[in-house]
Amino acid sequence: MAPAFQQAVLLQFAEVQGKLDLILSEFGSLSQALTQLSRLPRDQMETLALRFEIDGIYDLADDALRAELEEKAKDYRALKQQIAALDENVAEIARIKAAAERAAADGAFEQVHELLSAADIAETAIAANTKITLANNALLIGRVEKAFHILSAVADSFRSVDVMAPAMLRGRLYEVLYDHGARYAGDGSVFAEQMLRDALAVLPDDVAAEQRIPLLGNLAKTLCQSGERQSSDAGASKLVEAVSRFRDILALTPRETDWETWATTQNNLGTALQTLGERETGTTRLEEAVAAYRDALEERTRDRVPLQWAFTQGNLCNIEIAFFGKTGDATHLDQAEANVRAAREVFEAAGATQYLAISDGQWAMITERRDAQSG
Repeated sequence: MAPAFQQAVLLQFAEVQGKLDLILSEFGSLSQALTQLSRLPRDQMETLALRFEIDGIYDLADDALRAELEEKAKDYRALKQQIAALDENVAEIARIKAAAERAAADGAFEQVHELLSAADIAETAIAANTKITLANNALLIGRVEKAFHILSAVADSFRSVDVMAPAMLRGRLYEVLYDHGARYAGDGSVFAEQMLRDALAVLPDDVAAEQRIPLLGNLAKTLCQSGERQSSDAGASKLVEAVSRFRDILALTPRETDWETWATTQNNLGTALQTLGERETGTTRLEEAVAAYRDALEERTRDRVPLQWAFTQGNLCNIEIAFFGKTGDATHLDQAEANVRAAREVFEAAGATQYLAISDGQWAMITERRDAQSG
């Protein structure tokens, strides 16, 4: 870093810190300031946003900037809770080691071995908890790649405990990155995807299908999230891979003994195909999506799982609207109405008002398209 640039950065940091100190003196703590965002003026919100390293703050309207800070406030409170819990973990180690000392004094060496093994696992877990807290702190200020590397190290640290641990832990820790990507539309989904690829890469070849399937399913879900957000060829490529991963799961899933996973995967396959089909000029992908939804309904029957049956009916409604958009054939709107009406019957019977609101939105889309065609 050139001396002049370095000096400019240090001066900017000092200026932001000085403004932050004024906020802290007014509210007493950062926590208190974050609970009173509604009363902060624009310049104070910008200071907090700079401290959290939020991008593009000067282009955001006041309400949008305040919403960004509200999300950061949630992350900040969660981080403080994680830090507070670290001391409790240290106390657990002290308890185990004290028990091991007593067992050694009594000559109970088998018990000593078991206790020391437990202490080793607990110490690894404590270090992991500290690293996870460190990763969450990195995410709090938008350093997603750094968080990815920290979480990967956490997964690898358990290799001596269990050969499956590096893969299985990646299969859980990816959620930290996935959730960050879902909330902030940043690189979280990209690194969540990489975390799951790494998990599959270190998974032993002879692992059972039931342990491989969740990793494939989460990878497919993450690919869909990334693909839906990108309208480019790169986004389409993600969706194509998601389709492939869903089909891999179907090949590993015995329909006769695990119909729920099989049907859910068929439904998710349909959604990925539909998203692809809506971007393409033809209707081939949409037709494949309809076939996947109908396969799902062979197991997701109304009598067996009424809500899931209704969700798939809603998906079929959406796809009929998409067909209409490509063909202009109003019979697709007729079928869409039949699908949404069937879904509504189930949602009303279940008192599922949140899903009724989705059905209302679908009905409004159908009406809008009918009006546009006739007008």
